[in-house]
Amino acid sequence: MIKRLIYASFILISLLAMEARGGDIPVDEERRIEADVLGAFASIVTLWQDENYDALYEYGDETSRKILPPDKFAETVHNNSWKLACCWEKAQDVEITIKKRTVAAVKARMGYRMRFDTGSTRSITQTFDMTFENGGWKIDLQEIAYQDPYLLPRRFPGLPVTPVE
Repeated sequence: MIKRLIYASFILISLLAMEARGGDIPVDEERRIEADVLGAFASIVTLWQDENYDALYEYGDETSRKILPPDKFAETVHNNSWKLACCWEKAQDVEITIKKRTVAAVKARMGYRMRFDTGSTRSITQTFDMTFENGGWKIDLQEIAYQDPYLLPRRFPGLPVTPVE
C-alpha cells in the first residue's frame, strides 16, 4: 500500500513538473524555444533602443499590427517622454517562461531614461508576452508604443481594443 502511494505521488509530481514547464514539451525542445525567444527579444530591445521603428515593427504580432499602423507606431514610440536606457541598463535579469510551443513570456528588468534628460534612469521589472507567428517570435507592439515607467498597467486607458480599419 505504501509503495503504491509513493509511486502515485512520484507520477503526480512528475506530471505537475511537466505542466509547470510548458506541458508535454521535451526539455531539449524547450531549451531551443527559450534560445529562439531570447534571440528575438534581444533583437527587439536593440531595435527599440536604436529607435529603428520600421525594423522593430516587423517583430509585432498580427493583432497589434492591425491596431497600430506603422506610422502611428513610430510616432507614438518616438513621442514617448521615456526611452530605453543605454547599454547594460536597457534589459537585465531576463527570464523566459515557455507556456506553450507558440506562447512565451519574457520577464526582464527594463531600464528607461527621460528622452531629454540623460541623468534620470528608472528600472522596472516587466513581462512581455511573445507568440510564434509566421516563422518567428513576435511581441505586442502596444507594450512598446505605450510605455511609461510611471504608469501601470503598461497600457494607456484609451488604447483601442479592436483593430482599426
